[in-house]
Amino acid sequence: MSENKNTLYIPINIKTHMEFFEGFGIKELTKAVITTLVCGTVALVLHMTGVIGLVTLIIILLSSAGGGVIFTVKDRNNLSVYDQIVLMIQFSKAQKKYPYIYMDEWRRQID
Repeated sequence: MSENKNTLYIPINIKTHMEFFEGFGIKELTKAVITTLVCGTVALVLHMTGVIGLVTLIIILLSSAGGGVIFTVKDRNNLSVYDQIVLMIQFSKAQKKYPYIYMDEWRRQID
């Protein structure tokens, strides 16, 4: 079953929560911090095992922090890169073929 979400449309220039800069608020900061922590933990484990060096560790930490911010900041249409990817996945799963059987409405169908 599909869920019907009745949400209120909020116009483009209306801010629904506090933002640090245009399109980046608390929710986006939380997502960026989680991304940085996950990537940093993986990079730290790889550094401890000797797979990557210290410079690579620092580059991974900085790029994951910057990428997390870029990935979650919203544009003028209130969509982030993350939101657009989610919408593309939902569209790819949606029905795209609509079978149609032509029936003449003026003739009686006998089955």
